Amino acid sequence: MTKTIGILQTGEGAAELHASHGNYGKIWQDWLTQYASCARARCYDVRRGILPKSPHECEGWIVTGSDDHVYDRLAWMPAAEEFLRQIFAAKVPLIGICYGHQMLAHTLGGTVERAKTGLEIGLKRYKWAGHAEQVVLPAYHFDQVTHMPDGARLLASNATCPHAALAYDDHAITVQGHPEFTADYLRALISLDLDDPITGPTLRDGLKSLETLASSAAGISRTLGHFLCQR
Repeated sequence: MTKTIGILQTGEGAAELHASHGNYGKIWQDWLTQYASCARARCYDVRRGILPKSPHECEGWIVTGSDDHVYDRLAWMPAAEEFLRQIFAAKVPLIGICYGHQMLAHTLGGTVERAKTGLEIGLKRYKWAGHAEQVVLPAYHFDQVTHMPDGARLLASNATCPHAALAYDDHAITVQGHPEFTADYLRALISLDLDDPITGPTLRDGLKSLETLASSAAGISRTLGHFLCQR
């Protein structure tokens, strides 16, 4: 049975990479094609006030990453957060990625702050519940969840990101990392700002991680795709 999965697009991604890789909406449409064979995508640009009429308008939801910060309190955020509360209350399957991870935690009473460790970018190792080996995922974030909301269950962590993935009962999973990023996209993203005098060293370390670590993004993506299709 085909399910409609709504993509709540909270950001565009790097404009320089739209022609070669697409914006966040397109990247997630491609991800659904690869990892959720049950799904067809419907995209909503929530920053422009384009919101579904009901949490049941789609049979599952994805909240994308964003260049914005939940603590900025931009004009589009309250309505988007209220809709997120409706999805959560209706127990429609929900995946939140990076900003989406932070947005759900904030909406449910958790805390999101600028990470004291600064920019996290590149392939990062995480201890993930149920996995004997460490999971390696692409990361690109300045902010992170510093206090989990009530009812959240910790799925993944590492030394610099203690709340790297969360589960809420059996109907929501959120991840700070980016399982939707391919190695080519992450490499291109990092390469945009290598000459930045402040973040350049961190970016170069992130680039090196692509040569020294093997990503687990495909495995985590299959888990998330199964969650959307089978829930």
